[in-house]
Amino acid sequence: MRCVLELKSSNKIYLPINYNHIVQSWIYHSISETLSSFLHDQGFSVENRTFRLFCFSRLMGNYAIDTVRKEIVYEGAVRLVITSPLPFFIEELVNGILSSPYIRLGRNELTIEGIYNEMNEIKEERITLRVLSPITVYSTMTKMDGKKYTVYFMPKESDYDEMITKNLLNKYQAICGNPLEMNQKCVHVEPLRRGRCIIVNYKNFIIKGYSGMVRLTGPAALLQVAIDCGLGSKNSQGFGCVEVIHSNSSF
Repeated sequence: MRCVLELKSSNKIYLPINYNHIVQSWIYHSISETLSSFLHDQGFSVENRTFRLFCFSRLMGNYAIDTVRKEIVYEGAVRLVITSPLPFFIEELVNGILSSPYIRLGRNELTIEGIYNEMNEIKEERITLRVLSPITVYSTMTKMDGKKYTVYFMPKESDYDEMITKNLLNKYQAICGNPLEMNQKCVHVEPLRRGRCIIVNYKNFIIKGYSGMVRLTGPAALLQVAIDCGLGSKNSQGFGCVEVIHSNSSF
């Protein structure tokens, strides 16, 4: 399920270039304290991995980058997409949003011009997606001296599809309680047109992700998870939000 917000300000909207944590914090404060604490502190665990089972996009709208102040400046109207497979999460979020006359993001007060929910039921095994926030796929490695470091992967690189598939299978199990029996080896991610690597500074941690358009091929159940939960890792930090722009194999 997707919650789509149309937001507006009478003034320009000023945010730090790396503002994921601001949107994430607002989401947690918009739901009940009980649900917020559970998702933030505990979440859903599968194979020593924890999933919050929600995702959100970048703010979409006309903007400019102020390199001196290191800010992104929106013209005054933005769109935000929040996704989750948990109906009670979306319900609490919408109720929390509507309980206040405005939304505060950083030092900005935004009014709600529109809010609506969307249900995207995936029945096919090939869909085309627009990436709304960078897809991040990574592995933590250990050096000879015992220090750990992170390696980020882009589509078409070795192990990328396998890591995407494993992540989606874990999320499926977190949602449904049971593992999905796979009839094929991997979900395949095919980049379309010219994508690019996006670098985000999240609370002083550098995170790399892929942005652009992709074609996703695999079991419909896992493609549904990708739409509802996000693709790749760090979804609740604002990575991997996607939207269907085509779901026909003839594309």
